[in-house]
Amino acid sequence: NYDRPGYLLYQTVHQKPLTVGYISRDDPRTLTERAPVLQHFRHLGPDILDIDPALVGMTVLHDLGVSFVVEDRYKMPGGEEKSYTEGLASAIFAGQPAFFADDRLTVQRVHTPDKPMPYVVLGEFNWGPLHTDKSGQRSRGITNQPALLYFYHVQKNTQLKIRYRTPPDTGLQIYPSESAVGTQLLPPAPDGREMTIMLNPFPKGLTLAADRSSEVQIDALGLVLP
Repeated sequence: NYDRPGYLLYQTVHQKPLTVGYISRDDPRTLTERAPVLQHFRHLGPDILDIDPALVGMTVLHDLGVSFVVEDRYKMPGGEEKSYTEGLASAIFAGQPAFFADDRLTVQRVHTPDKPMPYVVLGEFNWGPLHTDKSGQRSRGITNQPALLYFYHVQKNTQLKIRYRTPPDTGLQIYPSESAVGTQLLPPAPDGREMTIMLNPFPKGLTLAADRSSEVQIDALGLVLP
């Protein structure tokens, strides 16, 4: 979850692309901030996507074209980063022998999953930064500018579960990314609300936006499978 510049040298020498690099500023459009599993490693915990990273881990990594996951214990700090990173990697690759292991490295190969698991990815634009309040509640803000959700391996009769908060006079619009036809307006939720939306006919993605200029807080997004 930390962008160590040494790995850019390894990438240059070995010609193996990385999922993240050492850059001068955060870029919210990168998949590290938008895709489950990468988000979990990045934040040492969940983002607003309510998805089990151990369950979808192999599918997400395979879809992203990741070939190997390398745990480097010489460069990995201790404490929470070490325990969470090693724990999540062990859960994703449970029952699979390491491709390589020594005192420093554990290398796991990413295989094609027998049954791809469904998941969602945040769109590139208009999602606010991840915010964690004093109670530990995580959220991302959106305004009336369109913020997209992309779906992968989702089947018919799947539902989107969304937990959100709005000002008293603001609702949450949701409509297929391909067009505004079929727009649903979720009611204001100043005290918070959780709702489920049937994804039939199934869209490639959904657009979320506040129906006014106020900011809406999205606390959690998940899938309810048929």
